[in-house]
Amino acid sequence: MKHSTSIGTGSTKLKDGKKHNISGELKKDLRRQAKLDEQQTVKSESQRKGDNQILRISNVLKIPEILRERGYEIFHQCQKQKMLTGRTSEIFAVACLFAACREDGQSKTIKDFVNSGNFNKTTFTSYYKIIVQTLEIKSKIISPVTHVSKIASKAEPPLSGIIEKHAIDII
Repeated sequence: MKHSTSIGTGSTKLKDGKKHNISGELKKDLRRQAKLDEQQTVKSESQRKGDNQILRISNVLKIPEILRERGYEIFHQCQKQKMLTGRTSEIFAVACLFAACREDGQSKTIKDFVNSGNFNKTTFTSYYKIIVQTLEIKSKIISPVTHVSKIASKAEPPLSGIIEKHAIDII
């Protein structure tokens, strides 16, 4: 059953809520918006779960927004290539975020991601390897200097700034 109040792109006369005809610039805007709405695809459940997981983990690990966006891009590329079939979308999405971090040279470790996501390390690493191989993502070599302060703060007792600086000089 067709209604005359629909905002389709067909030849149906456009009417507002009071059944008055819509014309001119507003009519063009409504048709353009209707066309955009048709083109947008509804997110699948796996895409929604993956996107939510990327957002959650990036907030927990304080990953910059630009890397989060790159993680979304990688995740959506993987979906287009049907790489998620038979795999857990949440873990796969986080592996995409990790790939984005490695591509940018961020000093986040696999352990950081696995601990914040509460999932299996072997599954995570296998997903990461599949992503890197299939999409040919090149990861930057991370300098060990970036990890010195992290290691120094976890040492018992915590190492002083002088010792930390000396360790950086040695590296």
